[in-house]
Amino acid sequence: MELESYNIGPQEQLLVSLYLKSMNKRQASSEAGYASVAIFNNPGVKAAISDQLAIRAERLRVGGDWVLSELKRVYDRCMQVERILDRDGNPTNDYAYDAGNALKALSLIGKHVDVRAFENKSIKAASSKEVVARLQRARLRAAGSPPAVESSVSFF
Repeated sequence: MELESYNIGPQEQLLVSLYLKSMNKRQASSEAGYASVAIFNNPGVKAAISDQLAIRAERLRVGGDWVLSELKRVYDRCMQVERILDRDGNPTNDYAYDAGNALKALSLIGKHVDVRAFENKSIKAASSKEVVARLQRARLRAAGSPPAVESSVSFF
């Protein structure tokens, strides 16, 4: 790991190495002799960590596709219905699966950057005049009156 090319000092290089080992900012900064995790805001430290993580991911062939495929494999394994065996190894009429871990795997899949199943969708907000006009039309419908031509707008 060549950290000299990032224009960071020896203590910062140690910090980067310790962080890459533990992936814990507080622990790494403490072990490297820093009082806080603010050192991670240093552009050189950020660049070194980012590049080293990218190199690690490429070397291990770990990426979004791999994460999703492994989570899918965990989910499939947890959902596999297996016959419960008695003490002698004979199948009983009962079946078991790991619902808790299956749900955990689904949750992680849904939160994954590529899937974004739980991402809040943005909603186009209507202008206040449109909202007021809709409310007035709704009130008229609720009161049983025929829709009127738009007039002055009021909430009351």
